[in-house]
Amino acid sequence: MSDKENSPKINKPTAPNNQVVQFDDEYEFWFYIDKSDKLVYRYDDKLKAWFPQLDNKLETTQQSIYGGDNDDNDQVLSVKEKRAQFKAKQKEKQEQEKLDLQQKQNTSIYVTGLPKDVEEIELKETFEKYGLIMEDLITEKPRIKIYKNEAGECKGDALITYFKHESVPLAITLLDESPLRPGDSLLMRITQAEFSKKSSRENDEEGNNDSSKRPKLDQKVIKKKLHNMEKKLGWHEAELSSKLERFEKIVCLRNMFRPSDIDKDPTLLIDLKEDIRSECEKLGEVTNVVLYDKSEEGAVTIRYKDNISAQACIKLMNGRNFDGRRVVAELYDGTKYDRSGKHGANSDDEEERLKQYEHWLENDNE
Repeated sequence: MSDKENSPKINKPTAPNNQVVQFDDEYEFWFYIDKSDKLVYRYDDKLKAWFPQLDNKLETTQQSIYGGDNDDNDQVLSVKEKRAQFKAKQKEKQEQEKLDLQQKQNTSIYVTGLPKDVEEIELKETFEKYGLIMEDLITEKPRIKIYKNEAGECKGDALITYFKHESVPLAITLLDESPLRPGDSLLMRITQAEFSKKSSRENDEEGNNDSSKRPKLDQKVIKKKLHNMEKKLGWHEAELSSKLERFEKIVCLRNMFRPSDIDKDPTLLIDLKEDIRSECEKLGEVTNVVLYDKSEEGAVTIRYKDNISAQACIKLMNGRNFDGRRVVAELYDGTKYDRSGKHGANSDDEEERLKQYEHWLENDNE
């Protein structure tokens, strides 16, 4: 009897999760094959613990377990290959989870249909109405990226990042399929920015800057800057809330007329105002209509008795074609529009002026 046959076996250990433990007679060690990752684990009697077998003995053990000659075992992956595959799958899974989280917390919108001469300040003024725009933590500039070609010309699209996710659906709802500039036939299309494995890192860059050249901030500085952004958000939301309370019942229609048309035919002022009131009263009680006859935007405001009617008016009127022009309808934001009248008369003065004008027309026709 050989020495190997006389050598006593180490006491059989217990494998985790009720795995089947076997003994390798040739190399004299206990092992088991994990059911989940298919790796062979060897028992270390001194340490009283299981460890994955990573040397050439493992391949021999695996081949003896799976059976077959060397040709057949060409298709049996080595432990290193299996571990590499496992790590690759884990990395891919982590990247996908990160991607899903980014999309869930996504505060960026992708805008197309922009004029070729669009500027950052123009986008900021338009889109900040619907939420605080995130600032670059280094430059403190708004995170607005206008995409440009090799010649440095705007390609017509941009990426805008808000500070809070709630601003994204609001901007999409109220600005999608509307022109950046009143009266422009070019309409914006706005969607939530989509991240991909390749572009998710690119979307974190600011503008056309090379992220590799950007200095890194320590965590204290980042926390301080984000705290300042939270403060700004509070001010911004307070301002928006105040505006909403004041203007939630007032709808502003733009592109309703050309000032030159009213200059040519003053009677158009009365007819147009009556037509607008008649149309808007179908949606709710209208308490006032103001036509800004000198505004280049062709602006008219309609005040409703309740905000529900105002929202219904926006849905009905926004995007409608009126005398060859596309109407823009949105809640009034306090913008001052030009109109005739002494020192920018208020709405009551406007009503009085129109009554006097109507009276003059009636007397003139007698």
